[in-house]
Amino acid sequence: SSGINAEWPLRPGWGDTTTLPVINWYYHEVDCARPKLVIGRSKRFVMYSLNINNRDQVFLRKLKSCSLEFQLISIFWFNTNTIAVLDSSEKVHLIDAHTLSRLQTVANVSDIGLCVDTTA
Repeated sequence: SSGINAEWPLRPGWGDTTTLPVINWYYHEVDCARPKLVIGRSKRFVMYSLNINNRDQVFLRKLKSCSLEFQLISIFWFNTNTIAVLDSSEKVHLIDAHTLSRLQTVANVSDIGLCVDTTA
């Protein structure tokens, strides 16, 4: 099973199709057999583990999906346990990757001068 189904974030109709999907992956030397991938769009994201079977075929296994109360514009694996999500009002939300609970929200990072590339 590829784990890719109706929740596949790159599929047309998943989320606001006027926004681009955002993708980020996490790889750690200790967990080298299972890199993680997070794909989000609009107000949702889905986490996958990247797997290779004994025939060297690559496939994705869905781990979790999350609905958000805000519009995401960027997403980043902070570490194996935490995902950082930047919303459209330039707030950064730290989310526990296992429980999907919000750990912390940095009120406003607009003073930092982030540059977000949204070109395709």
